[in-house]
Formats: sequence, C-alpha cells, structure tokens
Amino acid sequence: MGLISIILFTLLIKSKSEEQACRLIGQTGYLEFSKDGDIIIGGIFSLNASRVTENNGYHAYPTSFCTRLNPRELLFARAVIFTVEEINKNPTLLNGVTLGYRLYNGCGSQSLVRAALEAVTEGESCRKRVQALIGHSSSGISKAINLIVGELDIPQISHLSTCACLSDKRIYPTFFRTVPSDQFQITALVQLMKHFGWQWVGIIKSAEVYASDGVAEFIKQGKNEGICVEYVIFYGRSNTKIEHKVIEQLKASTSSVVLLFMSLSYTRELFKKVDGNKLPRKQWIGSEAWISQVDLASLGSKNILHGAMGFALPQSIIPGLLEFILSLKLSDEPESVMIKAFWEGFFDCSFTPSNTTNLCTGDEDLRTITSAYTNTELRSVRNVYTAVYSIAHAINAILQCENGLNPTTGKHCVSKTDVQPKQV
Repeated sequence: MGLISIILFTLLIKSKSEEQACRLIGQTGYLEFSKDGDIIIGGIFSLNASRVTENNGYHAYPTSFCTRLNPRELLFARAVIFTVEEINKNPTLLNGVTLGYRLYNGCGSQSLVRAALEAVTEGESCRKRVQALIGHSSSGISKAINLIVGELDIPQISHLSTCACLSDKRIYPTFFRTVPSDQFQITALVQLMKHFGWQWVGIIKSAEVYASDGVAEFIKQGKNEGICVEYVIFYGRSNTKIEHKVIEQLKASTSSVVLLFMSLSYTRELFKKVDGNKLPRKQWIGSEAWISQVDLASLGSKNILHGAMGFALPQSIIPGLLEFILSLKLSDEPESVMIKAFWEGFFDCSFTPSNTTNLCTGDEDLRTITSAYTNTELRSVRNVYTAVYSIAHAINAILQCENGLNPTTGKHCVSKTDVQPKQV
C-alpha cells in the first residue's frame, strides 16, 4: 500500500466516529516488546536492516520479509525499556502513575510506516493507542510517520533524524527531536572548510532525505563562502556500477577534500568496497552519522581513512545502562523470536540442533562479545534516554493539580485516564 493511501486511510480514521468499527488492511503484527502501564509510550525501530519482497509470480499477494539484524536499533529499543523502568522507580516523577511501552519493529519504509500505523490504532475501534511515539532513526522514515501521526495529534520524538526539513511545523506539526538539526552541522562544516582554506571539494552522498537535503544546504552555504564543488556523486549500496563510478571519480578528481555525507550503514559499505591503497590521498570530512565510529578506520587493510574531520554528537555515560544492556537474558523476553535471532547472531550458535553450528544454551554472557548492541557509549543513545524523559516530564506537567486547577495551564485538573496525545 502506498504512502498516499495510508495517509488517506488515516484521515478516514480521524473523521469517523469512535463507535464505528475499522480495521487495518494488510500486514500487521509489528509489535516486538511491550509492557502495560497507566500511560503508554510507543516506539518504532528497525531491528532488521533490510527488507526483501517476493512477487510470487502474480499468483498470490507479494510476500515480504525482513533480513539482516541491526544491533544498534536493538540497543535503542532496550534503552527505551531501561528509561521507562528508571522513571517508574522514581517517586518524585509522575507521582505513582506508571509508564508502559509498545515497541514495534519494521524494515524498509513501507513496513515501518505500517508499524507506526499499528502503534497508533487499537483493535476494531482504531482508538489511539499511545500518547507519544519515539523514532525513527532515519529522517525519511520520520517524515512519512509524522504525516500520519500528525493528523492524530500524536507527538513524535526522534533521537537521530537530523534533516532540517523536519523543523517545518506547517508540514510536521507534531515532530520533535532530541538531536540537533542539520542546519547547525552544515554551518559548522562550511566554517571548518573556510578555516583551513579548502575551497575546492568533492561530495559523495547517499540516496536519503538526510543526505540529499544536507548536501543541498552545504552547497548553498558554501557558495556564499567561496567554496566550490568539483562533483557531487551518488553512492548506492550493493550496486557494482555505482561503486565503480565512485572509485573512478575519486581517482580522477583534482580536489583533495571529500565531504562524505551519508548514514553509517552506507559509509560502512563504501569503505568495505574501496581500497585506499589504490587511491590518491584524500582529506575526508564526515557528517555526524559516521565521523565518531572508530571501527571504520580499521575496516580490513583498505587504508582509506588517513584522517577524517567532522562534528559529532555530545557523548555522555548513562549510569546503569551498560549493566542493564549486558544483563539481557532470553527469559526477559521469552516470546520474542527476534531476541533469539539476535542471540544466535551474537554468539554464532543456533537453538536448533545442527552438525555445523554450535548449540545455543541461552546462558551465554553478553560481556564476552563486541557488538553495536553492547556499545552504550554510542552518542545517540543519550538522545533516546532524553526523549523518554521529555515525554515523562510533559505528562507530569499535565497531571499537576492544585485546588482543582493545573498550576501550569490554569485549566481543570486531568486524571491519568484523561490524558490525550494533543496535551502531551
């Protein structure tokens, strides 16, 4: 189902009486982790990194399924769970009102948007299900999601969607974020190049809203500072022809400075494919999505990153989070097929007896592995933590009551059962 039809369907939901029955058409079942509470927070994460579709030869509906596990997104989801539990233990916040969560998994834009639609509807009555929604990591997905949840007055808080385009409240009225807009990063990158006198640069970008909008703004601001762009070249994953074109451009270019404006997954794929020993030395300038990932410098023996500069998100340690992440056991999520899949990937084992694979016991120790899931120093994790607390403080403000009135709004007091997403 296309995005336009999903939006129209959502508008129909809003316009109908709550007594009229409605149902979601097509695939559902994206809910991955949940816990009941007085007030529910939703979350959308890409626990899988890619989506495959089989057309079934037009003899049946196309079949789609998710592939490639994404440990970083599991860390984000578990960070939400950790933060909710921490808030519920805090006697000074929410005054006994408990938060619950419903966290959904999707891969590819279509299933992620459908996951968001499932998150904000409930059963046959299509009632609003969550008071706020956390996610997504991608700016393009966040744009699509907000076109839906905005019509339902549900706030969406992203921890990693940096596209400046999302700041337009006329189009994305309920979108918020705990990560800076790219507007600031672009200004800083232009000033960085101006400082070093780099006025002749090349740009490699990915086919994402994040990259396209960021590069367009960089070119605009750079022109005003006398920075000229030799080339702008698109990089696409798993496309040999495009990969060859990027390599040939790097060899032929006269500019020694390259701005690489891509998400982490695209950057990692590119550096795996490019042999730095066969290229002239370049000064790489990175966007915040990848510049602080130290593992990129040691991808094989490619020798591509002689040095890179850029601006990163602030880093801080969240007390107790590492212990929580490493203490995960299968018994914590006994119904989750996804956790079993991650477990098999983490420990290179299988819960199904096999002659070629080690048998998982379920007692393996996460402290013995290195993974994006166990990297709680990842800078964007703090943004997830802050997003959950932002929602909690907003709800706390709604529930304040003195002499029958809310001291902040001056309106009549609201009980926990009367809280509405628009108030949040």
